[in-house]
Amino acid sequence: MDTFTHALSVLVIFSIPPDGSVLPFAVLGAIIPDVDVVYRAVSRRSPGLYLFTHGGITHSIAGSLFTSALAFLVAAGISLSGVVPWIRPELFGPAPLACMLAGTLVHVFEDFLAYPGIPLLYPVTERKFTAGIFPGPSLVLFGVSLLFITWAAMGVAGPAALGFYAVIFFGFIGLSAGVKGYMALTYPGKTIPTFNPARWLLVDQTDSMFRVREYHLLRGVTTSMEVDRFIGMSAEEAARYHSLPEVQQHRYFSYFSVAEKKGDTITFRDPLRDQGIIPYPPYAMTVSIPAAGGRAG
Repeated sequence: MDTFTHALSVLVIFSIPPDGSVLPFAVLGAIIPDVDVVYRAVSRRSPGLYLFTHGGITHSIAGSLFTSALAFLVAAGISLSGVVPWIRPELFGPAPLACMLAGTLVHVFEDFLAYPGIPLLYPVTERKFTAGIFPGPSLVLFGVSLLFITWAAMGVAGPAALGFYAVIFFGFIGLSAGVKGYMALTYPGKTIPTFNPARWLLVDQTDSMFRVREYHLLRGVTTSMEVDRFIGMSAEEAARYHSLPEVQQHRYFSYFSVAEKKGDTITFRDPLRDQGIIPYPPYAMTVSIPAAGGRAG
């Protein structure tokens, strides 16, 4: 999801208690994990640092809580120093910290709902986890959130509007979960949502190829394509290169990956992103390496 939606959803959830003094901490906690948008400057330096990007380390449970707690401690330290007068020491305590951490976990849970997922259990594993009920980001939720923020800036949105937003927000999540459940029970393999809530991708595989079908909720299967998993090389030969940092980076961001050997060059690519079928995430869609550069993984 986008940062606007995370902030507004936490605003809805934490506006329920009568004590509103902790609300800013909860909203700040919901924003903190997206600080990783600035990490791209780090990950560009080396393909092995691919977790330092949006949806990486700060979107794991451990990483998000650490980042949120660190931000809280820094803010508390600034308050004690008196450098920023309006950040008063009495604002900080166990309750604000707990709400800030809770807001962070709400953010992580909401991103878990979206494809292509997040490394929820890092550093135990880099594997991405997702419920896959809508794409990340969801254009529907982003549009509704942006509209609400615009109304609020114009002084139009009040408590009733926030309640209306909550109905749309949770209603869309419930509807998307229902559609995902239907798709997963009806079709084998991966069921991948797209920016169009009515359009899904169905991906299944054999030892030699991937089959991708485009499915529309009203029209059924509309298009289909088959992609060879290995071209000019075997699965065992391709696996030799999986330990290379640039290949690990590519596979981390990919929905699935195919390998092709031409002469002395081996190319790994994600057909869904490479062909613009799903443009997100935009990182490492393809990677080409010298055939002599592989090593056993």
